[in-house]
Amino acid sequence: MQRGISFGIVFLSALALTAVVGAETGDPVAVWNQTYGGLDTREAASAVVSDPGGAGFFLAGERTLSGEGTTGALVSRLTPEGTEEWNRTYGGKGAAARSIAGTGDGNLLFVGSLVSVANETRADTDAWAVKIDPSGNELWNRTYGGPDENVSANAVALTDDGGYVFVGSTSSRKESRSAARVVRLNESGSEVWTRTFDGAGNTTANAVALLPGGGIVVVGSTKPSGAGMADVWAVRLNESGSEVWSRTFGSPDDDAALSVIATAAGNLLVAGRFTERPDNTTVDTDALLVKLNLDGEILWNWIYGDFGVNESAAAVIETMDGGYLFAGDTGFWGVNDTDAWLVATDAEGAVAWSRTFGGENPGDLAVSVVEVAPDEQIFAGTFNATGRGGAVNTDAWAVRLGPPPEPTPTPAATPTPGPTATPLKPQKAPALLQKPPPVTPTPGPTTAEPTATPTVTPTPEPTGTAEPTGTPTVTPDDNQNDTDNDGSITGTVWYDLNADGVLDPGEPGIPGINVRLIGHRTMADHAATGPDGSYRLSAVPPEGYSGVEFLLPDGYSCTAPGRDSDAGPVDRNVAFAEGGAGRNTLNAGFVGSFRPETPAVSYGWIFGTTWSDDNADGVWKDETYGLTDVEVRLLDADGGTVASTRTKHHDIYTSFYLFGPLLPGEYSLSFTPPDSYVFTAIGLDSHADPLTGTTAPITVVDATPVVRNAGLVLTLASGGPGNEVDSGQSAPTVTDRLRDPENVAEQNDNTGTELRVTGAD
Repeated sequence: MQRGISFGIVFLSALALTAVVGAETGDPVAVWNQTYGGLDTREAASAVVSDPGGAGFFLAGERTLSGEGTTGALVSRLTPEGTEEWNRTYGGKGAAARSIAGTGDGNLLFVGSLVSVANETRADTDAWAVKIDPSGNELWNRTYGGPDENVSANAVALTDDGGYVFVGSTSSRKESRSAARVVRLNESGSEVWTRTFDGAGNTTANAVALLPGGGIVVVGSTKPSGAGMADVWAVRLNESGSEVWSRTFGSPDDDAALSVIATAAGNLLVAGRFTERPDNTTVDTDALLVKLNLDGEILWNWIYGDFGVNESAAAVIETMDGGYLFAGDTGFWGVNDTDAWLVATDAEGAVAWSRTFGGENPGDLAVSVVEVAPDEQIFAGTFNATGRGGAVNTDAWAVRLGPPPEPTPTPAATPTPGPTATPLKPQKAPALLQKPPPVTPTPGPTTAEPTATPTVTPTPEPTGTAEPTGTPTVTPDDNQNDTDNDGSITGTVWYDLNADGVLDPGEPGIPGINVRLIGHRTMADHAATGPDGSYRLSAVPPEGYSGVEFLLPDGYSCTAPGRDSDAGPVDRNVAFAEGGAGRNTLNAGFVGSFRPETPAVSYGWIFGTTWSDDNADGVWKDETYGLTDVEVRLLDADGGTVASTRTKHHDIYTSFYLFGPLLPGEYSLSFTPPDSYVFTAIGLDSHADPLTGTTAPITVVDATPVVRNAGLVLTLASGGPGNEVDSGQSAPTVTDRLRDPENVAEQNDNTGTELRVTGAD
């Protein structure tokens, strides 16, 4: 990403104010709480809107028949009391509704995506708009896309002339990256104009707001090429779709805008998620609000969240009292333990109240919210209704909030005991990290003040070849449940050669695996497995722990449930083993895409890291910024490709790849540099040839792990015609992004990530 003039928002880790907010006296309460779904179907609500001609509400989302994929877009009509009057599905398999709006004539329009099969062989995804009447009858139905692209619609807004604007993304069949798409429609659904915003990496539009006088503001995210992370993106267009300005805002990690509104005072409010590394190792996601004027300049910005808990803001509205309310989710990292989260603020972003809502199961989300009266709101989302021991089942979900009832005087007589209401799941009451009073930045080049970078030293960096360690002898009934009874959590990560969940004799331990001890609110400790696959986590919180996470390298997954594996998959990146009283040993069995064809007495392993070597000395340092998603190929003695993988995040090595189990023999590696990177000189820790990216031959003899790393240096990208950028200063390196204390920055449209705009009227 090309960075230019920067306007610092704040270094939130050092300057945060903390306010613990839970359900307090005077906070809103649930007037009603309803779920909508069937026993053999899974439903999810993506949006809620007030009935344009009545007092009820409409939900839009999707319905899935268990085991058969999405069966259609879902629309439900609710009474003011939350009772479902009717529900209908539209489209077919692969259809979904993402946004719904009243059309001004008493009807409704929803947009989303529709999948069709071209030439009876190829699935095509088109953006989709359907106009319905209040009874759900279809008035018209249009799709937007082409034979060589997949298009989706994420949000829609009504224009002053009775037409519509929808936004989403498009991707070519020939390329994996996406571009943002903005489409203006007339009242009958015909295209007036289309604009596409195409950056170096993935760009998507998630939300749209209309301005008085016909202007349009679109927000989403954009990602540069190579190893860069996604940033918040906002663009203003005129009525004809021509760009007025474009801005990007971001941290060194992934950020995104998910919602935008035009405020009554003539400004813009953007909501989304912001990612930071408070201790330089833990990745922490918070909800984000950024207030802009109509020229795209920041007025204030706050993040909301608690260290060790991930939060996001999926939707935001302006309330009748002049404040704001956002809906999203909050949950513990890596275990999908999310609840719906609502936060109300005043006009300057200071928290008025905060509430969480959810059931006993994880995965509850709020994605849309509307205000129906002063101090009364309805939010919609997804509720995990899975029964104990049953198949996963989710429902569309809506909750109406209102002010707490007035207290009733206590009668003199002793009341007759009555039924007790069942409370909602206890509130997580996340602490809200907020910045000090906003300071309006002065435009112009700025030089960041240097700050000390925390040094992480729990485990030495991966250099050279690890010393050999004896492989433990495993008997068929040995579950490795041996500890020193010192309160530590121990275990083994092993490669399950026959994928049966049993640690059999001869199945090797896996070295280098990132293991995390998860407390009740945050990560308490982390380690990497040794050459024999064993680990030890000593910093067990006094109040106990939730479990242990195992980060899955690219190409590896959990083995089948069995006697010796305590871990189950959370997603393709993380496996989780649940803790509990007396559970001091937690093991994890992995399987992988690369598996030896013949048995061996011992198997070898090759692993390592790729990093940004800012001073090009070939030395890996504790404060090094690792590069993920870098391709690494394993070559045989003849130079043929045996296997391929990509680096992924690692708490200790910052990025990590792994090959194995390997049969004894001669191998080498070939690293593919990301765009705008070249290899550093071969040094103490970098083993890749600067010209070819390959390593010297590696001889695998036994189970001793071999470590091979590659340092890379960011170069100035050469701009082609029309891509020249002259910001008056040199392009910052990746480490500038890591070390700059003002690491949340705005990029002006002449210095930020350049997006190529295409389209036709």
